[in-house]
Amino acid sequence: MPLKNPAKKNMEKLNSIPSSPFAFVGPSLDHGPLPAFFYFSLSKEDSLITDPFNQCVTPLSNLPLRIFSATLPEHGSGKDPVHALQAWADHYKLGKDILTPFIEETAEAIKQLIPTVVLQDKCVVGGLSRGGFIACHVSAKLAFLKHILLLAPLTHLSKTQEFTSIPSIHHFDLTNQVELLVDKTLHGFIGNRDTRVGTGNVFAFLQQLVELGHQRRVRGLPFTLNLVPSIGFQGHGTSKTSFQEGAEWVKNILL
Repeated sequence: MPLKNPAKKNMEKLNSIPSSPFAFVGPSLDHGPLPAFFYFSLSKEDSLITDPFNQCVTPLSNLPLRIFSATLPEHGSGKDPVHALQAWADHYKLGKDILTPFIEETAEAIKQLIPTVVLQDKCVVGGLSRGGFIACHVSAKLAFLKHILLLAPLTHLSKTQEFTSIPSIHHFDLTNQVELLVDKTLHGFIGNRDTRVGTGNVFAFLQQLVELGHQRRVRGLPFTLNLVPSIGFQGHGTSKTSFQEGAEWVKNILL
């Protein structure tokens, strides 16, 4: 989803944590540990305070919880997020893995927030597009991140136009993470003709989760995917309604 003329509002509500990659909105740290939503989209600032990317953040921002975000690789500092995936691919063409260190460092940074800032049993992780992809990988690293919100998620990095010529990238596809995600609760939204991340790719990922969950006798198979009318460029937009419904789901989990 391209970033067009971002109107950054509520900058005064954005907080940082010393020696941490996260920014957050919500009650200050002197309120002690609280429920937390870790949300990934673009840069940490744009994810939390820039419309429309923060439309699932805004409904939660005045509740007794905190919403955290970190800057994804090749985002922020004046970089155009439209070209971020190509920048990722360029790194891999040169033999440099930029995703594994980011995922591991982000997971470690989350662990450092527990228990002084975040209540371990009250966490949700989620993201928009490539942020959803990152959210799943981080959740796969941390057993206590049991709940995942996905908004038009990228599930198959190898099938994006930027990575089709890089065969070594297949192991990042979320279909290779189902063993580590099958015990989670997942709630997602995808456009009915999203040609950027591929509606069918998202269904394939969810179907693998469901089938493995059935084999493992997972109670209730808690994997929900909402098929919604596609909007925006390549059908990859996310509607305000989907953002709001996602925020409501997060609220119900955390509070």
